[in-house]
Amino acid sequence: MSLLGYSAIENSQNSFGYTAEEFIEAWKRGMDYIIQKNIEGNYIVERGAGIMLSKILKEFDPNFLDLRSPCGAGIGQLAYFYNGDVYSCDEGRMLGNDLFLLGNVNDDSYKKISQNSKIKTLVTASTLDNFACDECVYKSYCGICPVLNYTLYGNLFPNIRATDQCKINETMLDYLFLKMKDPKVLDVFKKWVSRKTS
Repeated sequence: MSLLGYSAIENSQNSFGYTAEEFIEAWKRGMDYIIQKNIEGNYIVERGAGIMLSKILKEFDPNFLDLRSPCGAGIGQLAYFYNGDVYSCDEGRMLGNDLFLLGNVNDDSYKKISQNSKIKTLVTASTLDNFACDECVYKSYCGICPVLNYTLYGNLFPNIRATDQCKINETMLDYLFLKMKDPKVLDVFKKWVSRKTS
């Protein structure tokens, strides 16, 4: 049984959470403010935008594990619990159930842990080619987190286009591409990616 299951997340979000639309509006206002401060000569970076801009403006991917296909769960990261349990990622460890448990360092070799069939499922669940994302203009800049999907929707394979994370990522990318039409803003963004943003 999960320590923090799907229904608990859903109830918490209904009690004190905010919608994707509320987040997006607040993020846009924050970005407008941060961009203006940069134009005025202050160096302030919004980290999420900086990571996305690195994917857009640089010749190499910054390898941020939540914005790649497949995600890094089990193949780019592992999380260890105090008792030796090994999870696909820290978010999977925090759920407190066995769904993302891959083995235990006291009992299993690295080879056995890395060949756990759950990793194949996580790779499938986070590969953009398997979803509506395959036809999305932003496919190369985005990613899917199966742990987040399981936590919010009780399913590793929800309708991706209907998820809040898809709405948020798409809107953020729309905003960034629109803002890059302004040469002053593009200069700000280029400065952001010329420094370490992750």
